[in-house]
Order: sequence, then C-alpha cells, then structure tokens
Amino acid sequence: MSLLNPLMRDKEKLNDYESYLLSKILGMFYFVNNNLKDSMENFEEALNISKHINLPSWDQADLYYMYSLASLSNQQNIKAIEYSEMSLKFFNENFLFDRSIESLIIQGIAYKNSLDYKASLKSYQRAIEIVEKFNIYKFRSIIFQNLGSLYTKLKDYNLALKYYLKSLKLK
Repeated sequence: MSLLNPLMRDKEKLNDYESYLLSKILGMFYFVNNNLKDSMENFEEALNISKHINLPSWDQADLYYMYSLASLSNQQNIKAIEYSEMSLKFFNENFLFDRSIESLIIQGIAYKNSLDYKASLKSYQRAIEIVEKFNIYKFRSIIFQNLGSLYTKLKDYNLALKYYLKSLKLK
C-alpha cells in the first residue's frame, strides 16, 4: 500500500484513466487482503469511471471478471452472475478459454449459493465442455470439487462422493 500513497495523496490530479487504474488496483489490493468492503467500493468506482472513458474491451472484461469474483466473495450472487456473464462473452469471443472457465466456475458457485441448482449444473457442464474441447485439464479438479458440493446440496451423496473422489485423484 505504501507504494500507492503518493497516488492517493494526489488523487485529485489524476485524469479519468489514471483514476480508473488506481481504483482497479485498489480493488485488487483490498480483495487480496480480504477487505471485501473496500474492494467492492473501489471496483464500483472503477466501473463508474469506466463508463466515461474509452477502455479497450479486454480491460472492461477484466474489470467485470474481477468485480464478479469480489461480488461472489461478498455473497452478492446476482452481481457475480451478471458481471461474470459480461466478462464471459468477451473471453469466449477472443478465445481466452482459461478465463472463460474461471467465469463459468464463478457462475456455478453463485447459482448454487442462490439455490438455482439447475443453472449451477449447466455452468459446470459448460466449463467441462471447454476443458475437454481445448484440453485445458488444470481446471478439472476444481470443477469436480464444485460438482461434489452441488450434488451434496441436491442430496445425491453417491454422485457427490464420485465427484469429490475424482477431484482428489486429480490433486
């Protein structure tokens, strides 16, 4: 944080793009340090500033992704779903499949937390399709773990155990 103090002191001198970057960086800093309230506030400030500047679409998608992750951590499932869907659109169109899978995992968790188990399962199935189609196997363990959690909620303990064991085997 001490590296950002000079920017914080002179915040009013920053142009809109610099203010956007500072808010985004602060959002990430607070998120990593588990200060979800300040993280959300800074990401929301970055979102507001982004409406008034011409951001590259990759940067906007990256902000949406980070905001969806912070929203999920802050138990704001609807925001997590909404913003992960916006980032997912860009990631899919630009063949950034690792980030697509990450966005789908966020959606799966958020839908599960919202008790929409059917939508949660659909998100995980979409993630598995990308994993299999593009041989991106590093995500299988986390997807299987989340499927185990989902099937536990659905009280299908045999399937839950199956997915938990698959996840453990891959780890």
